[in-house]
Amino acid sequence: MEWQLKWGGYQAKLEGVAKRIGKELGGFSKRPDMFKDCEPYWNAFMQLCLTREINEAGACPIKVSEINSWLDLHGVSDTDRRITYYEAITALDVSWISYQRKELREQKELSKNG
Repeated sequence: MEWQLKWGGYQAKLEGVAKRIGKELGGFSKRPDMFKDCEPYWNAFMQLCLTREINEAGACPIKVSEINSWLDLHGVSDTDRRITYYEAITALDVSWISYQRKELREQKELSKNG
């Protein structure tokens, strides 16, 4: 997930630059492969990120009610599948929030020292 957070927003641009100069670029070349069976969970997480609330302290976790609504909307009714989605989404969310808070701390340190 860290690669996606650092480089994902630049993926298309970086691919174009790499193609134009004929070589891979530093961090972009370290992109991990995602297993096909993980894609549905990643896609669900990315869609649910759009429902995330932000407050003075920063990003809030994705609400359980949002996850349940997403599962209902997408016809995921099997209890075991719902649990698997829930566990995957919340694990991704914990990583995402941790990364965002780390970035915020580093930015505050830079502005303090800069």
